[in-house]
Amino acid sequence: MTAGPEYAFVTAAPLLSDGAVKTSLSAVARARTLGPVLALNSLGYDARAYSLSWTDDLPATLQNSKAIVLDGSCSHLLQRLQGAKVVLDFIAPPSIPAPAHGQAAAMTAGSEYVAQRLRSLSKRPVEVIAEPCAGFAAEPRAARPQRHSRALQWLAARAGVAADAWRMRLLWTGEGDDDIASIAELAPRLERLGREIPLALRCLCPAGAALEALANRLREEDPEALRLTLEAWSPGTLAHALAGCDLALLPGQAPADSIRLSAALHAGRFPVCHPSPYYGALGEFAWVGDDLAEGIRWALTHPEDVLERLGRAQDYVARVHAPAAVARGWIGIFLKIGIFLKIA
Repeated sequence: MTAGPEYAFVTAAPLLSDGAVKTSLSAVARARTLGPVLALNSLGYDARAYSLSWTDDLPATLQNSKAIVLDGSCSHLLQRLQGAKVVLDFIAPPSIPAPAHGQAAAMTAGSEYVAQRLRSLSKRPVEVIAEPCAGFAAEPRAARPQRHSRALQWLAARAGVAADAWRMRLLWTGEGDDDIASIAELAPRLERLGREIPLALRCLCPAGAALEALANRLREEDPEALRLTLEAWSPGTLAHALAGCDLALLPGQAPADSIRLSAALHAGRFPVCHPSPYYGALGEFAWVGDDLAEGIRWALTHPEDVLERLGRAQDYVARVHAPAAVARGWIGIFLKIGIFLKIA
């Protein structure tokens, strides 16, 4: 009897239970650990996800696994997994190559940019494996100008309720200090744009310290121009927010933004993004530039172009990010490191 699964994926981020399904507050853990496990399970393989936060003796649990995929931040475990077939998976390149990296049977990356950096650092092959999309693709939708009815605004004010039907609905999601800093820096520009095009910005981030930090950095200075909603992230809240938004905002250059970009495109919502080397081919389906206010204006005035890009994006995501395609990518990695795979 084996002590662990045949194929184990390990993350440093905590894993949580959402009913019978595991999830994580970390976008990287959801996409690079939980996503591949579910994709492999759907093809009949015995794959499971583990978090370093669960136990101090995780190597003992995994000792008889055929293959172990470690998030790059867990590379220190290599020294305790002598003899195991270990794959190191990176969403961002390390600043310097660690001596332990040479012990890995293979190295993988979430983008070609990261793969190229790793190849130059490690002097060894690095395969690119996409993250799987979750859920069903939604109908693409373009933001369109809304009629700003002064009569409706007056009636709403008399009734003491908010009439936001004419606002363009923007969505931002993040989790770390850098993410929060990027949306806080963007907010004043959104407020200025909101005096021309009334905006509603919905922000999702993990409950606790992150949400408190976001609330401290973002203040509703001019609610007529920019109405803010801050909410704790959950899988259901994210799905609802994507369905209800007009545009997804991705300020900054966080590695996890490539995951958020593919999720927005899969949901049929147009992303407006700062330039990032992590986007790769996905960037051609979004508006990418330095001035996101200009990107919002462009999306509003080019609805047919938006729909055309979203249509092409969903074709691309269905080919490259489909769970079955991602599972086959991991199976190919396992075969290359000399593992005979069998379906459970």
